[in-house]
Amino acid sequence: MESSSNAQSATGYPQPCVRVERGEVDVCANRCMSSSLPHDVNGLVRSRDARILGRGAELQADHEAGRLRRVSRGIYSIHPPPAGHGAEEAVYREKVLATAQRMRQPIFTSFSAASLHGLPLIGRLPREVYVMSTGHHGKRRAGVISVARRCEVGACDVSGLLATPIDFSLIQLARHASLGQALVATDAALHRPRVGGRAPLTTPERLLAEWYRLLPFHGARRVRAVLDRMTTLAETALESLSRLVIEELGFAPPQLQQRFWLPGLERAAFTDFYWPGVDVVGEADGHGKYRSGYGGADAAEVVIAEKKREDELRMQVQGLARWGWSDVWHPHRLESILLRAGVPRVRAPRHR
Repeated sequence: MESSSNAQSATGYPQPCVRVERGEVDVCANRCMSSSLPHDVNGLVRSRDARILGRGAELQADHEAGRLRRVSRGIYSIHPPPAGHGAEEAVYREKVLATAQRMRQPIFTSFSAASLHGLPLIGRLPREVYVMSTGHHGKRRAGVISVARRCEVGACDVSGLLATPIDFSLIQLARHASLGQALVATDAALHRPRVGGRAPLTTPERLLAEWYRLLPFHGARRVRAVLDRMTTLAETALESLSRLVIEELGFAPPQLQQRFWLPGLERAAFTDFYWPGVDVVGEADGHGKYRSGYGGADAAEVVIAEKKREDELRMQVQGLARWGWSDVWHPHRLESILLRAGVPRVRAPRHR
């Protein structure tokens, strides 16, 4: 089900609140502050530009008055601080955009490339921005991590900035991120919408080929743990993380996107998870879509439609379990939900 603690796209994957698209800036519900200083399409002001124009004092006054917000050294924003769903993702993306202003043609990778591609980044995000080193050695400096260039690495244009190709970027992300973070972003890049939507950014075959191309490298086993779990079927970040937690809790692996025909509604439904051995459906759900509406319907219509869908499903299966983000972040809650629904445990839980 389309739900998340972050802002979402039509596919259900969280999207950053600040994004560059077709040369325009889209700031979710963020209003510009009143500074008149020249700024780029993302609302960023360089202090160097202000000084060149003889408006350094104006920049300082605007900052002190709250009309400008400091993003990083020498870079300010005309937008208020990101708030609400996706705020941490938006803050991190601003760091990436600010770094692009400070450095000369950086090539972003890892977390930073994933952010530019609009992939969901869950959990605690790094303070550093990731770029490719110009040489064979990596280094860390002033909020920037340079990743060693140990083989041929290309670059592609992502909304006017340079990033490593998506396959290389995801391999690097899996080296630096937690298993859950990397799996969520990888599943999102592989996602194939059933109807419409954007094409997947990559394929499992391409990712595996890139892994083999880069061998041997530090963190290869860590990356392989992500590749062994990736799927094209996860429709939301919550589904991806749920699948990992279900595994860590020792429950039987579910089937994904199981199709059920709902005669009362004269349409098919695809469930997030299904355990055929016990005939139990699992739905990774929350309440964000109820607040924002779905398909043009208001919140009440969405709730009614979802209730009808659930009633139809319950008439066809032995059990139906629902959970949300808070249950996944606190695995004992999801464990209790699945046990009550009758989902079998096939091995001892792994401590997270």
